[in-house]
Amino acid sequence: MNENFNKFKKRLLLEHTLRTALFALAIGLTTAGLVVGITALCSAMIHWAIYLGIGLAAFVLSFVLLFVFTKPDDKKVAARVDEDLELQEKVATMVEYKDQNGLLIDRQRDDADYRLEEKPAKAVPLKVAAFSIPALIFG
Repeated sequence: MNENFNKFKKRLLLEHTLRTALFALAIGLTTAGLVVGITALCSAMIHWAIYLGIGLAAFVLSFVLLFVFTKPDDKKVAARVDEDLELQEKVATMVEYKDQNGLLIDRQRDDADYRLEEKPAKAVPLKVAAFSIPALIFG
């Protein structure tokens, strides 16, 4: 892809990383809390470092799994950029026909590239808190 598309892709990958980290933190906190609760019910309290280790292991494992399996591809990034910048699917079309050439396709690609060039990457807002913050509070 071109550099104009890549600046938006980097921004959305940052959003993905932040959202994944918040979900993973919530999962790690919830896992550690459940282990503390279960051991307290069994009257078998263990050292606090073990709880911390279990929480960190849950955080790392869930972060890696969520990051890898929910990473947005170019089509999802293009759809999000089109939606946020109101580009009427110009970027999605550019991504869909990236390996093809033709008069109309090249003109569409140039138009989408021009529209992306005039917009800063910060024009696409980061949407992190919609579900991440309640999950973190629950954790």
